Amino acid sequence: MTEERVMVALADTYVHILRADDIEVITKLSATKGASSYALDASGLTPRLAVCTRKKLLFFRWAPEQGTFAFWKELVTPQEAKAIVWAGDSVCVGFRREYSLIHVSSGSTTELFPTGGGEPSCLLVPDANILLGKEHLSVFVGYDGKPSRKQALAWSELPLAVAYSFPYVLGLLSKSIEVRSMHTQNLVQAIPLTKPRFLTAKGSAVYVATTYSIFRLIPFPLPIQINELVEERLYEEAICLTEVAPGIESIKRQEQLLYIRMLYAFSLFVKGSYDAAMRLFFQLKVNPAQIISLFPDLLPMEMRLGYKYPFNMPELTGTQLDAALEALVKYLPQVRSALIRQAQSRTARAALLKFEAETGEAVLDDTLAKPASDAASPDVAGPSSGPELDPAEDTIDPSRIVLLGTLSSGSTIMFVDPADPSTVLTLFRDTKVLRQIVDTSLLKAYLKVQPSLARSLLRIDNACHVEECEDVLIKAAKFEELVLLYKSKGLHRKSLEMLRKLAKNHSTGPMSGPTPSIEYLRDLGVDHLDLILEFSVWILASHPKSALSIFTHDNEAVRSLPMDSIVAHIESHAPTVAQAYLEYVVFDRKSTSSKLHNKLAFTYLNAVVTALKAAPRAKSAGPVKVANERGTLATVRGQLLDFLRASTHYEPARILSRLAQLKLEETELYEERAVLLAGLGSHEEALIIYVYGLADHDMAVEHCNRYYDPELESHRDVYLTLLKVYLAPPETIPAQPEPAMDLLNAYSSRIDIPRALELLPPDTPLASLLPFFDAVLKSKSELYRRNLVLRNLLRSENLLVREQLIQERSRYVVIEENRMCGVCHKRILSSQSFAVYPNNVVVHYRCASKDRDVCP
Repeated sequence: MTEERVMVALADTYVHILRADDIEVITKLSATKGASSYALDASGLTPRLAVCTRKKLLFFRWAPEQGTFAFWKELVTPQEAKAIVWAGDSVCVGFRREYSLIHVSSGSTTELFPTGGGEPSCLLVPDANILLGKEHLSVFVGYDGKPSRKQALAWSELPLAVAYSFPYVLGLLSKSIEVRSMHTQNLVQAIPLTKPRFLTAKGSAVYVATTYSIFRLIPFPLPIQINELVEERLYEEAICLTEVAPGIESIKRQEQLLYIRMLYAFSLFVKGSYDAAMRLFFQLKVNPAQIISLFPDLLPMEMRLGYKYPFNMPELTGTQLDAALEALVKYLPQVRSALIRQAQSRTARAALLKFEAETGEAVLDDTLAKPASDAASPDVAGPSSGPELDPAEDTIDPSRIVLLGTLSSGSTIMFVDPADPSTVLTLFRDTKVLRQIVDTSLLKAYLKVQPSLARSLLRIDNACHVEECEDVLIKAAKFEELVLLYKSKGLHRKSLEMLRKLAKNHSTGPMSGPTPSIEYLRDLGVDHLDLILEFSVWILASHPKSALSIFTHDNEAVRSLPMDSIVAHIESHAPTVAQAYLEYVVFDRKSTSSKLHNKLAFTYLNAVVTALKAAPRAKSAGPVKVANERGTLATVRGQLLDFLRASTHYEPARILSRLAQLKLEETELYEERAVLLAGLGSHEEALIIYVYGLADHDMAVEHCNRYYDPELESHRDVYLTLLKVYLAPPETIPAQPEPAMDLLNAYSSRIDIPRALELLPPDTPLASLLPFFDAVLKSKSELYRRNLVLRNLLRSENLLVREQLIQERSRYVVIEENRMCGVCHKRILSSQSFAVYPNNVVVHYRCASKDRDVCP
């Protein structure tokens, strides 16, 4: 114990306390008779001592006033302990057959695992770990008794003893000493010895006893060890040593680690551990172009020759190339994501700087106002040769490194050879160029190992080099991917020409037929209207029905197209589907264009005329209702009549004019004419057609029901107009009083009574008018009673309002000199406007809240 200047030793089955200066015995702990082992814990404020004696554990505490250890506690064990170490508030004890964790205060025991037949060994190692021996293994266990590592440290044979000397674990074997890394568990050194018997270590001092000799093992300085490990290409061990080596400044440690990791990454690649190498390349932010140049046919040869590497890199062929490409297609997407994030970060930074310039308000910290990579040397480059560590200085010569920009914000350090500046390329100052290299190489790699993934890259925003990728895709006959490439770059004409060529030259396959072109065209939108019209011509000519979806698909691009231009285009190149498009525009898109509604009406009318010419009627046939038509004529007339009744955006006068130009029989299309006349407000002429042309009183009444609207002057008297048609028909046509009386009786509430009575013939029997007068009087009486009730309700409401007005006018408030505003707490002067809340709180008018009913 350093501070107490004492030593603890086990001799003659007793534990002795010795003075460290002259190794004189201070005292012999008599209670420890028969001791077989002990454990000292001097890490806390009060040193503790645990001693194994037969089937007991004795615990002592340091007593400073006595200058020795004082007895503290005794625990009984089921068998004799062979090894013991402290584990926090517990002790880990190795019995002959098993290990146990015993809590000192409570005495509770936790069984860990069997010893495996060998002598038990317990060794304290850093990070609150215990190394327990089990056959030829040493298991890492935490102070809680649970394994702290997945893998145990494996020795070549059952060790006689185990010791720890930073940063290694040493095992005493039958003919040698094995030195293994504490972190990687790899064998670092094997020291041959004849008949070794004992091993112990304290700090950097390691002592070994054989039958006739005692040796001290002195470790080389860590910088020398690290250099030797690097020379032997044991990079994993070198990295672990560098991470834990004391006395190295933080920045220099990072420089050294980066250099070794670089070498390690390239060595992994050389050994064929491509996935691990790629992961490390990405973590180290190595220039991806330098990694891509390791692969044949991904970069131009002149660019590949511009890079140098720490080793002779292998030429990849065959299965090695396939395996390396599999790793590359996992690595490059990570790189492109990092580049995209960097571009987004720069865009956001530029926007914030612009905001600062416009507003004068600082929103960026000074350290963030300029990316670190802007102040750095050319972007990323790879290592050529690394500096050797000077064992005396334990540093890296700053003249032998170059600070370079990285793929993400911030900077990192890459090692290059200053004697050969060609290793530092200025090609990638712009991340757009680097993105182009990454995306182009990724596409080529996909085509070699996972062709289906090429489409996923081309469907998203990418930076692929068009000419180079075009050449590769054509050679690979990947025409679908080529179309996606053109589309992603906005080269729509090239895409559409390719699709047209493929549709005509391929009878089968995903690119055959018009469907790919249709799907492409309907996604372009109004900005590319010329291309849509140009490249839809061949599809309209060969597949008119399928081509219609170019202009009717439900997406924003299609909805942006000008419908008038599309109608004219379809009428010119595929008139057979013009009606279908007009129906889509009118019924699905709900267009209100009179021009388009007129076109659809003319289209329906032309279809009716065509059907009439195909099946002419006899001149004596008379007018035929739509409901009585048969075959095609029933269908086309039904479409026309339904449209004329449903639409309010066509121009009836133009349709009637077209009817007149067709020179049809006067009795043809009576129903259609009536609807058109009603659209012009000529209800009398329309009703004459229903009553006298078609002789259908139900249709006349239905017409009135459809158009009656008391708010519109043109439709208010439609029932009175029908009554006039009945009672005052055109000359040579007799009046029809019976349907007139039925109309009066059924719709008296919708007819102007005085005007209706004026139309009645003088000889009309009063008895026939009784139902009419009865309905009128009932209606008027009901209206009178309703109005009377309403008048009384309004009178009551008026009285309530007057009463409230009197109450409000009777309220007053006194403004005294010391009256203060309830909001700003300033005096209210008699010359100032003020407001009073319902609870009589007075405030300045300007201080009053917007809600005058809520007191502030």
